[in-house]
Amino acid sequence: MAAQILLGVAIVLVVAALAFGNQISARMATHSQHTLHPALVPGTAIALAFALLVAGGISGTSAGLLLNGGTLVDGRVDTLYGDARPVRSDEWLVLTSYALAQADHTPPFPVVNRNLGSDGQNMLVSHMSSVPVWHLSLLAKPATWGFFLLDLNRALAWYWWFPLFFCGFALWWLFGILLPDRWRLGLALAAWFCASAYVTAWSYWPAYAVAFPAVALAAAISILRTGHRGILALLALLLGCAIAGFVLILYPPWQVSLGYLFLALAAGLVARDRLWQQLNPARFAALGAGIALAATILVAWWHSAAPAIDSMLATVYPGQRTALEGGGFGLQGLFRGVTNVITLYTRSEAPSVWFGNPSESASFIYYLGPLAMLVALTARHRIRQHVVLFAVAAFVAWVLYFQTIGVSPAIGELTLWGRVPVKRAELALGLAQVILIGLLAAQQRERIRPLPAGLAALALLTAIAWATASNAALNQARSLLDIGPGVRAALFVLLLTGSVWLLWGHYRRFLWLNGIWSAVAVIPFNPIVVMPQTVQPGAGVQRIQQATSPQTGARVLVIGGQKSAMQLLAAGVPVANGVFFYPPIGFWSNLDPVGERSSIYNRYQHLIAGMQVHGKPGGFVITSPQRDVVRLTIDPRCFDFRLTTAQLLAVPDAQTVGLDSNPSVSYAGSTAAWRWYRIDPSVDPKIYDAACHQAQ
Repeated sequence: MAAQILLGVAIVLVVAALAFGNQISARMATHSQHTLHPALVPGTAIALAFALLVAGGISGTSAGLLLNGGTLVDGRVDTLYGDARPVRSDEWLVLTSYALAQADHTPPFPVVNRNLGSDGQNMLVSHMSSVPVWHLSLLAKPATWGFFLLDLNRALAWYWWFPLFFCGFALWWLFGILLPDRWRLGLALAAWFCASAYVTAWSYWPAYAVAFPAVALAAAISILRTGHRGILALLALLLGCAIAGFVLILYPPWQVSLGYLFLALAAGLVARDRLWQQLNPARFAALGAGIALAATILVAWWHSAAPAIDSMLATVYPGQRTALEGGGFGLQGLFRGVTNVITLYTRSEAPSVWFGNPSESASFIYYLGPLAMLVALTARHRIRQHVVLFAVAAFVAWVLYFQTIGVSPAIGELTLWGRVPVKRAELALGLAQVILIGLLAAQQRERIRPLPAGLAALALLTAIAWATASNAALNQARSLLDIGPGVRAALFVLLLTGSVWLLWGHYRRFLWLNGIWSAVAVIPFNPIVVMPQTVQPGAGVQRIQQATSPQTGARVLVIGGQKSAMQLLAAGVPVANGVFFYPPIGFWSNLDPVGERSSIYNRYQHLIAGMQVHGKPGGFVITSPQRDVVRLTIDPRCFDFRLTTAQLLAVPDAQTVGLDSNPSVSYAGSTAAWRWYRIDPSVDPKIYDAACHQAQ
């Protein structure tokens, strides 16, 4: 009950800050003896909402799919609202499992987690919001700070919500620099971006990726505008941590595209405000200190992670995925965000490159046609006054060229855009659109003046053409999307209305329309849950594990899907298989000593072990049915389980046929729905070879 109350209060605070923050600030200012910045009240309310969510241990993770319904671990996720999303397995199966595994490791938060594979995995190479590691790079991974400050369920709440609120405040700060004295507009734009379907469907990791360069740019500009030494020191600290944090996202598709966008923004701001004139020794030293701090963090990270980095760069996937050429981004790709309210909750019967997976279907609602007209009209005025606008518009033009036409492999490699799938460039494109709209709205006077008749007609025709193109895209996708004519008509009217309001300068109406449209689409997507206080192996698992290896706990090879293996890992149990950012060499070198099959397993991998009687040489077959999945299919009669480096074998009850004749294992006990076998390291090879020869 307490969690529901805290959730309700947090929602009220956020809504009040967005809808009534200006009025509340104005009323408080009239009764205050001191001058308060009007943004202080809504900012405090939003920060308090974050604190309440964390205090209640309230999260939006889909980790209930990992922890609930199984019998291997104790630790239940309580659902307050909504449904877990299986499609977000990168979140609940991988990173959340890793974070729990770090907390449940002995000692906690190691650089190398020895529970994952016989060699362990270096946790410094985890991407996105990363996982908690006790290392200097922790300074640049604020999403993980909760694990070092709070108990487990509150730490997981911090882990979930921090990217969203971090991005909101970071963009609000940056918009305060881009759009001086328009804090309400900046808050609305930040909220609109953070509420977009693309950001939500990817577990707020896009927000986290955007927040770091936003803070870095805002801090750098602020350094050039202040003379207070204490503030300079704080800004230098923020600058250094933000630069390092952006690098440690470790996801080139977003990093490359966002890097170009923020370089365009920085160049525009320097030209617009002549910022080079603001340099003095103190400010230059602050900039240098920030860069030096970033370099120190990154050098320390590289030193500790170098072997793992080398392994990742050498993988077939994703290390050698560098030759993407772009292109193919047609009407369906450009306008699929219009259908977010539908596609986030359905899976197409005939999936395509644009529709099928709810997360891959998610996109921004684009108004690029109307924006092109507005930018063209603005070009009639002084260039320097609008240089930031033109710099961002040029970036948008480049992204659209890359997405629709593409580039040569040489250009892709030279510019690094060869690492960017066209879908992943949408994060930078969507943010650029928000920035363009903010820059145009900031030029608009408070009172809307009617457009001349000719421009008004042209604007209306542009809006109709843009909405009609959207309708054509939906018609193309009719075989993939079950959208009736009434729904298509409603979406057409919404996009047409937004386009008309944008072109006619009704920015407040435009932002309210799109804010509500986005909120309606995304609010039901993530569940609202309370995470458990502890996650630990079930009593039966602990008993069998300790009986096998009393000192450290026995390493387990889990037969079946990788979910059960990651369950055990999250509870602190050593496992031989699971999800690996780089291949577990000790495991594969036993099975493939000369590396004949390395092209199959040399990749980021969900390592799944299954059993099937097949009589193949060695008793196993290695396949890769998907680019991030490696499957080891074991013949239970004659496979030498000692090669897996595990001491225990966990097998679902229904899959134990043939194991009784295998000389390398012996029955160790049962838990609910599982049978456990001890892997005997001392079995006589002659006995084993004879048994396997007979089986084959």
